[in-house]
Amino acid sequence: MAGRPWGVLVVLHTGCRWRDLPPELGGGCEHTARRMRHRQEAGVWEKLHQPVPDEL
Repeated sequence: MAGRPWGVLVVLHTGCRWRDLPPELGGGCEHTARRMRHRQEAGVWEKLHQPVPDEL
């Protein structure tokens, strides 16, 4: 579980598939891949990449 945040960064940076990551980074797990796919479909990652408004 501790490696998963690094796995997220590797996937986002390289564009590799979750199932191609080693297990210690959260790869090879269909559940993890499914959760990431649902977040992608919900637009979560696009929202995270939007600039933060100056008003904050």
